[in-house]
Amino acid sequence: MINCKETLNYQGNLYFVKRKIKEHRINPDLIDPLKNYWECDLVLKQNNNNEIHFLFLVLIPLAEVLEFIPK
Repeated sequence: MINCKETLNYQGNLYFVKRKIKEHRINPDLIDPLKNYWECDLVLKQNNNNEIHFLFLVLIPLAEVLEFIPK
């Protein structure tokens, strides 16, 4: 089970936000190593009201129904 507070739909896939870091708090050279360390699939740069954040995202895989048991 995935415990997430914020999800994001991006290019037809559903992601949960693992980390959200303000741009001034992170060195741009560390983005890729942090992505690998936190085991994230994607990093996006988000601009909200003149405040820029880096979003470290993890893909939520599609569910596969193995068996349907009627009530």
